[in-house]
Amino acid sequence: MSTEDTGHVVKCLNLLPSEKDPNSTPEQVEAEKQYIRDYIIGKDNSEIAANEKAMVLLNQLGSDLNINAFTCNFRYSDGRINEDIEEANYLNRRVFERLSVTHPDEDPRDTPFYLTSTVFKGEEYGKCADTLKERLGLKGDQDLFVLRNVVMSPFSTDGCFVQNLADIFTEVLNDEIDNVRRRNEELADTHTFYIMGSDKIYLDYLPTFHKAAGRYQLLLSADLPLDVMLEYKSARDENPAAPIFLRNTSPGVLTDMVKQTQFEASISFDGGNTFDSKNFTVSNIKSIKNRSLNNSAQNSDYPSTYSPFYLIGTPEEPHISHMLLAHPNAQLSASNVQLTLDSPLDTKLYNSGSILFLNDVREKTMQPFPEKKDLSPNFFFQPGREFRVSVYEDVFVNDYDKPIDLDSIKDNPITTGTLKLSNYLYVDTENLNYENMVEPVPFRYSGHLMRLETKDSWAYKVDSRLGTQASSGASGTAPGSSFQDGKKTEVRQPEKKPDSKPGIGFGAHLGRAGFDVRLGL
Repeated sequence: MSTEDTGHVVKCLNLLPSEKDPNSTPEQVEAEKQYIRDYIIGKDNSEIAANEKAMVLLNQLGSDLNINAFTCNFRYSDGRINEDIEEANYLNRRVFERLSVTHPDEDPRDTPFYLTSTVFKGEEYGKCADTLKERLGLKGDQDLFVLRNVVMSPFSTDGCFVQNLADIFTEVLNDEIDNVRRRNEELADTHTFYIMGSDKIYLDYLPTFHKAAGRYQLLLSADLPLDVMLEYKSARDENPAAPIFLRNTSPGVLTDMVKQTQFEASISFDGGNTFDSKNFTVSNIKSIKNRSLNNSAQNSDYPSTYSPFYLIGTPEEPHISHMLLAHPNAQLSASNVQLTLDSPLDTKLYNSGSILFLNDVREKTMQPFPEKKDLSPNFFFQPGREFRVSVYEDVFVNDYDKPIDLDSIKDNPITTGTLKLSNYLYVDTENLNYENMVEPVPFRYSGHLMRLETKDSWAYKVDSRLGTQASSGASGTAPGSSFQDGKKTEVRQPEKKPDSKPGIGFGAHLGRAGFDVRLGL
């Protein structure tokens, strides 16, 4: 199925006989693959049985059991192979979701055949997982999301069943590769910024983890035209708590916009719902903080004893923006905070941007944050809240695209003090994590976490069938609702698709080696 010329790479856990030979060459491996294509794939049982060499080889292919494990990677449109494990996991998870039933309201007949999945954890699979990653062209120590099929019939190689299934799988795989490419190739886009400051303007970029075009944490200083500045100050005075945004009017590549030091923009005074039709030029753009939010730059965990922020602005007008060290995350920004320090901070450390810890806010215990509407009334990031803080020099300015170890600096602050939040805040726990495709398995692609409401819905369906406690789900709530922080919230159920067609039982149509062979070749 996959070759050096295809956009996808598919590797079975079980090696080909030639791959098991430590002295084999790539040419020998490719010759064996070609033999399988010529004399096994597409041949009926009688032809294969009459070919002694093919029978010997066939008995060495695939798993010894009735479970076949395999996983996929992809090539970018320019032919580069993806090396990011999380992006490969994302691809395999999307394929799994297309070829499985993950919600009780889905119609099984809409799924052409079924796959299951598992995760090869590094600490459990060790060298086995590392070898499979290497064969896929992946780099890193993250866990690997793996697809599986289970064979339920000894007669599945008869007819064209296996090839038909392989064709369906290839179509789904290529569809999802198109999606993964789009989210990982940096294209021109519309970019939105939260405006901070009164005398001097600063722009806090609104990023997204799921599109390369917006996968940046970016803090800028900039100038606005005088008339726009006056409108901005007037709006701040009239409604001090309403966040104000601007965005570029023509799609652009974010890095190019910063390099050009100006772009055409429009402004929104109603929280980003509508943008003014009048365009203006944002000029004199200077980058203060610019960090990649690619998977390669993400930390493996959240800070456990503090919450880190970037500190920018001036001594008279300090501003803070939450450091996005791991995903999912929350964008928490505050303009014109009241900062009282034990010793003054040098102005140049505001200009270049420093790091500030909220000492008593343990981020790890709060992550992942719920949707904004479900945030607790006691959520820490609210106007008027006060915190003990420590301020540090940013020694990670050159670590643009790799994880940073904040624990290495926590014992050496430049100064300490207190911080009080102003009314002018921006809180987002959804948009930067939003994926423009349905995502039944949340947050970590290599995880198997099921949402509480999904568990409730499955329990409700089973109870209804069995006639036991049909009116309540796993958490005592009917499907379509759940309780969070003592509040009942509605859960949207997926719509059923019309014109359902019978699916093919995956296990019923796979031979021990047949589908394994077609995937790997």
